[in-house]
Amino acid sequence: MNNSIKSDDVIFSFFKQICDEKDKIKHKDDIQSNKDHLNSLKGKNSTEWREYATKCMIEIMDNKIKQ
Repeated sequence: MNNSIKSDDVIFSFFKQICDEKDKIKHKDDIQSNKDHLNSLKGKNSTEWREYATKCMIEIMDNKIKQ
């Protein structure tokens, strides 16, 4: 059995580690962005919520049509 480390494996592992770290940072940033967005909605009145919900439903339908 050959126990030597191939340079391709080392390079792959290095870049995979970099990508994994970037994904974790992006995921953390996305979570914070979602929290900030939800916090910004706390002060809305019923009319503003209705407008927001309508806008969300339009976006969902537009995205569904594009698929």
